[in-house]
Amino acid sequence: MRGLSTMLSHAIYLALSIIVLGSLLVYVADMRIDMDEQTMNTQLSIVVESIKEDVFDLNL
Repeated sequence: MRGLSTMLSHAIYLALSIIVLGSLLVYVADMRIDMDEQTMNTQLSIVVESIKEDVFDLNL
């Protein structure tokens, strides 16, 4: 009976470890996606400002 208890304890520990590591992986991936979106938005705003300046120069 003691062997079954130890095996169950290890199984629970392993399951909790997998859940924690999976959650951490999802968190890091989500954070990285947010950073990529911020970078893209910054690059897009730079391009838009450049186009606005070019159009303004053409209107003169």
